[in-house]
Amino acid sequence: MPCTVKKTTRLIIKGGNDYVITVKANQPRLLAQLKTKTEHQKPCHQFFDVEKIRGRTTCRIIQVFTELKSIALDWVGAQSLVQVERIGRSSGKQ
Repeated sequence: MPCTVKKTTRLIIKGGNDYVITVKANQPRLLAQLKTKTEHQKPCHQFFDVEKIRGRTTCRIIQVFTELKSIALDWVGAQSLVQVERIGRSSGKQ
């Protein structure tokens, strides 16, 4: 079965546009490559945000990686990996 995500990204690039895509378990090879990258490489940028709203505290850790040489070549135009980790706490429970 062909990967329509890759076809779509090629069309976006061909049209002169950029794209942002969420990687989930339905792309197991790419997800594994990206997890390895985040475990073995330091991010080029990091951002931390803490938000307190209605008794809920949320901490977000955003990391940007730009060295993507080891990911599959068929992901046309991929230039950065942005990892977002969210940790929430409400009423003392995580």
